[in-house]
Amino acid sequence: MSLWVQLTLKDLADPDSEGRAGLVNLERALWMEPYDADGTGSVLHFGAEESVMVSESLEEIVELLDAAEGIDEDYEEEEEEE
Repeated sequence: MSLWVQLTLKDLADPDSEGRAGLVNLERALWMEPYDADGTGSVLHFGAEESVMVSESLEEIVELLDAAEGIDEDYEEEEEEE
């Protein structure tokens, strides 16, 4: 099962560019790091030459992951009850 999360994608070449919503498969990410020291945005790396910048901070991404795991647990519990 893949974990797709909607994040706000930014242009790595132009960080001041307008963001756009996009789905990102976080299970494919090899590592994530903050874009800058202020924590405004993150860079997700999927390999040596594949990365994407998002406007969400690492903390916001972790919250989204925690929420997604909670949804999965609720779904599994419902299946077990049936």
